[in-house]
Amino acid sequence: MALALALQASAFAALLAADRWLAVAAGRVTFARRGVPPARPDGLGALVAGTQAPTVSLGWGLVLLGGALAVVPSRPWQGVVAVLLAAAGVGWLSRHTTRRFGGLVGDVLGAASETATTVFLVLRALG
Repeated sequence: MALALALQASAFAALLAADRWLAVAAGRVTFARRGVPPARPDGLGALVAGTQAPTVSLGWGLVLLGGALAVVPSRPWQGVVAVLLAAAGVGWLSRHTTRRFGGLVGDVLGAASETATTVFLVLRALG
């Protein structure tokens, strides 16, 4: 967690406000997913698991891709790659923790959000 915060702080300093908003949005889109069961019947995982239709995730993903294209018009591929790699990181984390815990827990939602935000910020700052 300390590494994620350090990377985020460094990247935030190097980026424009639009990049910052997209990074935060990328982290929050991770909450909109279906097909991952809750690990326990109580807790945040049970409240969130299965609440969003697949079209919601797809729609927010398209909004993020459109925003990423608009932020860097001279290098549109860079924002798109950042969004796609952030989504891939969250997908991997979700599969891994679902196998490990048997489903979704609130801490995994937080970790997924921070993973997506950090990946997006770092990739945009490197460009």
